Formats: sequence, structure tokens, C-alpha cells
Amino acid sequence: MEKRIQKLEQEFDQFARDYKADEMMWDDRARELKIYAKEDKELPAFDFLKEYMDLKGKRVLDVGFGSGKYLVPFKRAGADVYGVELSGKMVENAKAFIEEEEPGEYHLYKGPWEEVDLKERGWENYFDLVFVSKSPVMNGTANFEKLLKASRDKVFLITHITKEDSVDQEIKKLIHWEEKSNGPGVLYYIYNLLYLKGIFPDVKMVESERRNIDKASIMIQKYIHRYKNKGVSEEEIALIRKKLEELSAEDSMVLSHKSLSAYILFDVLNRGKKCL
Repeated sequence: MEKRIQKLEQEFDQFARDYKADEMMWDDRARELKIYAKEDKELPAFDFLKEYMDLKGKRVLDVGFGSGKYLVPFKRAGADVYGVELSGKMVENAKAFIEEEEPGEYHLYKGPWEEVDLKERGWENYFDLVFVSKSPVMNGTANFEKLLKASRDKVFLITHITKEDSVDQEIKKLIHWEEKSNGPGVLYYIYNLLYLKGIFPDVKMVESERRNIDKASIMIQKYIHRYKNKGVSEEEIALIRKKLEELSAEDSMVLSHKSLSAYILFDVLNRGKKCL
């Protein structure tokens, strides 16, 4: 059993983020995600959570809170809201979003989750709910174990299984790009590590589609950054830029998104028992 756990942990660590490099990337994406925070009024994940947990008076930690789109509904539900976010620009956006939508007392901290000392902050088994939505902060054994240690009751994670958008599909066709498989994804490692430790998570698969009209200049920056990180050539970057400009009209770009996500909810204390 121990060897199996060690092997899974070693493989899971390949997904651990380089948070120093990630900080710059999330700062760059802050303008884009600020728009989504304002537009995403329907939050099915939050509705799902409310079916199984009364948040009134609960202490909630949102790790990697981004532009703050979940901070506000947590507050409206009566929770005492805490958050940790790597990107300084994201924190600024979240504070502005909160001020517009639901002013009040929030405990927000700027910095990497990797450097948070739970014992020093008094955060060991401190929160009724630890929440992470589609953030690489849950990836890797050390970060994942820390999320569990911060909770005294439940952990709710949301992770991508597949995602695609119409513009990205156009780019892949243009440069004949094929994504390389990294083997099993994050869900596989989270589910199996929990199961082997006697924690039986409840998992719900959720499909979603949406159509956005986004600011073209922000989208161009996003895709150029993405494909530079994939290691494409400067010649290909020039082709991508030209294609993106062709897809833009008056600094607007239409995107169709499709995604499959997993909701992972579990109780950290009652091992051997499902929480739902």
C-alpha cells in the first residue's frame, strides 16, 4: 500500500507548478479573468455545494481565488471568507469586484500557497471548507496535502478534464499542432491518493458550453503567451498573431467554449465515509 501511494505521489508531482513563473502568467491574465468574474453570474459549482453544506457561520478558505468570483457568493451565504492568491493583480481585481458586489470583511492574502505556513498562521484544521477552483495550486503532493491539513471538515476541488475553445482550435489547425498526452490527469491522482488513504470522495462530472465576446487585445495576448510557453517557433507565433487579428473585429473576438469539469467533494476527518 505504501509503495503504491509513494508511486502515485511521485507521478502527481510532475503536475506541480513553478509558482514563480506562474505569478507572471496570472498577472498577465488578470484583465481577462476580471471580465469573466463580472460575467459569470451563474455558478453551478456553488449551487452544487449549497445542496450539501450550509455555509452560514462557516469559515471558508478559497485558495487561488483569482478575480474573486467565488468570494462574493461565499460571503453572501454568510461565511467568514479567507483567500490566498499568488497574483498581485488578481488580488487588486478581486478587491475591486468585492467592493462593487458585496463589500464587507474578507481576509485576503497575496502570496504563493507553497510558502503559507499553516502552523504559523494557526490554520491547521482551521477551516470548515477549503475550496480550489481550476487552479494549479492543487497540483503536486505537497500542495495537495496542505489543502487537506487546512480543513477540519470538507474540501471541495474543481478541476478541468477537457477544455477547448473555437479560437484555439483554429490555431491548432493553422500550425498543425497536436497536444502531447501527459498520461493520467489530476483527477486520477487526487481520487486514487484519497481512496488509498481511506477518504472516499464524491465526484460529479459537469459539461458546460458558453459563447463570449471578449476584448481582442486581451485574447491575442493570452494565446501568444500560451503558445510561446508551448515552445512554438517565432515564425509560427507570427502566423498565430496574424490569424488572431483576422478573427478580431473592432477589438472584439467571439469565442465558443466547451469543457468537462470534475467536482470533487470530500470529508477529511471521517475516513471510510462518503460526505454526501
